[in-house]
Formats: sequence, structure tokens, C-alpha cells
Amino acid sequence: MDILYFAFYNDPQQPLEELQREDREINQLLEPLSKGRFEVRRSSFASLEEVIEKLTLYKDDLTLFHFGGHAGQEQILLEGGEAKARGLAELLGQCPKLQGVVLNGCATAGQVDLLQEQGAPFVIASYRPVQDHKARVFATQFYRALSYQQPVGEAFSAAIGAVHAIDQSLDIPRAAGRITSLASKEPMWGMFELPGREDALSWRLPLGAGQTIPPSYQPNALLIDALQEALAPYVPAIDRMRQEEQSGEYEYTYLKKRAPILAALPHPVSEQLSWLFSAQRVGETGVFYDKPNANRLRQLVRVFDIVVELMAFMMLAQLWDALFEKEGIELPEESRRNIRAFLHAPPEERRQQDLFALIRSVRQAFDEHDIPYFVEELQELHPEFQEGRPFYEAARFLEAHRDSWKTTDAQTAAGLAVVAEEKLATVLSYLGFMARYTFTSVRNIDLLKHRHEKNPRYKHTLIKLVLETGVSAPGEEKRSMQAYFDSASVLVVKDWEGKKPAFLNLTPFVLDENAFDKKAPIAKLHFLQRYIPERDAYAYRHIYMPDEKPLVVAEQPIFRMVKAQFDAFARLLFHCQTMRDAV
Repeated sequence: MDILYFAFYNDPQQPLEELQREDREINQLLEPLSKGRFEVRRSSFASLEEVIEKLTLYKDDLTLFHFGGHAGQEQILLEGGEAKARGLAELLGQCPKLQGVVLNGCATAGQVDLLQEQGAPFVIASYRPVQDHKARVFATQFYRALSYQQPVGEAFSAAIGAVHAIDQSLDIPRAAGRITSLASKEPMWGMFELPGREDALSWRLPLGAGQTIPPSYQPNALLIDALQEALAPYVPAIDRMRQEEQSGEYEYTYLKKRAPILAALPHPVSEQLSWLFSAQRVGETGVFYDKPNANRLRQLVRVFDIVVELMAFMMLAQLWDALFEKEGIELPEESRRNIRAFLHAPPEERRQQDLFALIRSVRQAFDEHDIPYFVEELQELHPEFQEGRPFYEAARFLEAHRDSWKTTDAQTAAGLAVVAEEKLATVLSYLGFMARYTFTSVRNIDLLKHRHEKNPRYKHTLIKLVLETGVSAPGEEKRSMQAYFDSASVLVVKDWEGKKPAFLNLTPFVLDENAFDKKAPIAKLHFLQRYIPERDAYAYRHIYMPDEKPLVVAEQPIFRMVKAQFDAFARLLFHCQTMRDAV
């Protein structure tokens, strides 16, 4: 199995904090991905003897060697002595699977020629002394990009970008062939590919290409386990199942586990998740998603996108309420710019947008103006949106592979599908709180007031959006209460069984097309795709069949209220009369 070996020169008695962070952060990025694909080996306080021993021991499987710490043009410093550049290069030259060497130390570029003489396909090295902080930022971002399955050349560019974000004065070149000059006034890194090895910068971590699916892999097993664990505190039936299985009292079938999970999740999420859970039966034809392939990879990412979009819509919906109810709330121009871009970006551009940045923008307004979160858990989830946290890194991996289902070969797509399932399971493991909230479409509201009654009641015709096994689509139900919901809307309802449930109206960001047609028996949900200024219209993507032609809301009489709501939002947020004026 391929081995990635990391050696750090650090004093165990007085360790450098930044070097420890570099060691730790790289390991946090790579270790979760290794699982039967490659091995991460570390020497956190490397001695000369240890590095020689490990390079000899790993020589048949060593794929990447990384050094972090003090070094020079002709040596790297290690506990107990110096490793001379020529000797190090000769040891690495005995590694037939070696793909590259990263020397993240001071002034190591002088060692490139020696390493290339021994056949190293690519080398990353520094020309001049590098501050510990910048070296750590460079290395962490480099391996973060590799963990997203980016090729090493793109990972190097990503690392450059991260360093430039803290110091734009650095000149960091990429070159082919031998070092010709070390005359530079600024600290910098260089990337050097071996002449004749143009493929060197296309190398990726061994996650998909050339890999076989682990024999222990079972589609959906990780997803089921993660969701059971996350939902158990909120769903007694799932908690009981989990406890009975843990005690050995009972073993539930896959179908028995699946049903309560799908019923507990918001309908937009459970609908897309159900496609992953549906197995192809003998003789059935069509597109199925129960095997690791490009189709499954696409569907895994689609579930993730639905989850994040739903978070964004909930934050925007509550922002609307806050602007309407509380005077004096002003968002910074950058926040308004993020929201404006989200509302009208074309589909391909929208797919590349950072929805976490949008969510952070709205969250900042909530925090600055002491606005209580309707979904309290979104506030508690905020720390997980930071680099290095499992939720964040899993989300970024899935974002990076939105189009990989159509751009990679079949074997790579299969390997990526296995990793994407691990990442989606990580994301969903934080979202069990979704079971607290009921998604409902309001179809009609009748006023009930008899002469013997002091207070009126409101009879709601609702569709409770819950995916239930054996039910083709959620059906209508009636509910009378003294409070009333918003008409023709899609709601997130809290305390559904209470006398006065609280609700958050997601319309017009989330639209039930059939809520505007009293004769339609079922819900037909859409997510806002974009505002089209040249047509003064809104395009919506069908949640259940996202590849269908978008629903375009323009001048249709039944949808006039939708446009009126968006214009009202534009007045509150952008101080414009209409959405067209805002964009």
C-alpha cells in the first residue's frame, strides 16, 4: 500500500508551536482519507537515524516524502545530526513508487537537482528562509487541496493562494528542470517537475484511480449508522432501535432502519436520500444509485447540496422576518453583495458559490443585532464552519466534486463515490436536530367562528411533508387552531404538536407550485434557482426531479404574489423598489 511519510525536525524539549500545528493539521486532513487507500506515517520529532531507518523500511511503497523544519541548500536538520542532501536523495532514489518530495524548510531549493538526478518526478522546495507561520499555512493548504482530490499542481497553486492571502509580496514560481539561480530577495517556494515527466503535476492522492473498492464496503452502511446516531436523541423509535442493537437484543433489517430515518428528515433531504437507499432488483432497468459509480457520486453530492441550500434558505427567510419586524438592521455591503450574487447568479456560477460565506454573512447580522435563531442549532453549528473541523473539511470535499461524476473515468468515480459517502455521513452526523422541525405546505386557511365562541379558530388545509414508506406522496390533512400560518407557503414548524406552534416561512425561496392550485392533490416543491433580471422572472428547480426544465415564475396570475414577496424583500434589504432595481 502507498505510504506518505512525514518527518519533522522539532525539539521535543522546546517544540515549535507552528511546526507542531503543521504536523497535526496535515494528519487531521489525511488520516480520515487513508482507510485502506494509503498509509500516513509520521516522525514528529525526527532523528537522523529514524529517517534513514524509515526511508529504508518504506522504500518499496513510499509515494511521497515531506520534510518540515530547518534546513539548508545541502542538508536538512534532524535530531542528532544533519541529513546530507546527496545521501537523502540517494535513499529516495531507491523508492520505485516515489511521486514527489516536499521540503518545507528554509532554503532547500539547492537540493532539487540532486533529487531529480535520482528520478523524483516533482519537488517542492524553498529558495530562502520562510517564517514558520507561512510554512505552516502553505503546507496545510497544500494537503487540504490534495485531500479534495486535486492534482498536485493545482494543490501547489492553492497553497500559494493561501500564503498570498497573508503576504502578497511573495513571488512564488513554478518551474521545470534544474535550478539556475538562487538570487532572490524574498522567501519563496518553487515547484519543479522532472524533465520528460509532464504527468508529474497531475498526480493525486490514491483515492480513486487505480484503486479497488474495499471488500468491506456496503453502500449506505455509513449513512445509516451516522443518521441513526444523529437522530436518536430526537426520535424515540430510532433511539430504541439503536439501543436494542447495541445490547444484542435485536438486529434490525436495512429496510426497518431506513423507514424511520427518512420519515424524520426534511422532505427535500429525505426524497433525495431515498434514491441512494433504493436498491436495484433483478430485472429492473433505469438509473440506480446503490453501487459505487458515477451516478452514486452525483447523487451523494446532490444530497449535500440540498442540505446546504436548505440551511441558506432558512437563514434568508429569518433575515426577512427580522428586517420586517425590527428597525435599524443594516447589513454590510459585502453581505448584501453575497446575497445579491446568490439570488441572480446563473446556474453554473451558482454551483460554484460559497454558500457557507452566505450563511456566515446572515449569521453576522443575527449576532450583531441580537436576533434569536429560529433554528437554534444553526447557531451552535457555527464553530463547525471553520477550516480544519470535520464538518467543514467534509463539506469542502463534496463541493470540490460536484462535477467529478462527468469528468473522471469509471474507476476513479467509483473510488470517489466511496469517499464521498464517508464525507456525506460526516456532514449528516451533525444534523440530527432537523428531526425537531416539521416541513409543511399550507394549501388553504378557513376562518371558523360560531356565535357561542369567543375567539375564532383557523382551519388549515396542510400537507405535512414527510416521506413515509409505502406512501407515494404526502397527503392533505386538516388542522384547526387559534393561531394561523401564512397562506400558500412552505413552512418550517417548531413544536408541531403544541397549541401554538412557531413557524418560519420559507416562501418564496422554497415554493410549493401546487399550493397555488386548490385542485392539486399533492405538493410539488421547488428551490429558487435564480432571478432572471432581463425577463424580470424567477427560475425554480424541482426538488424531486432537479434535472427537469426549471419552473419560471413571470407574469402568470397565480404567481403574482411570489414576485410581490421578492420585491418586498428587495425593499427591506437593498432599499430598492423592485428586485430588478437591486440587481
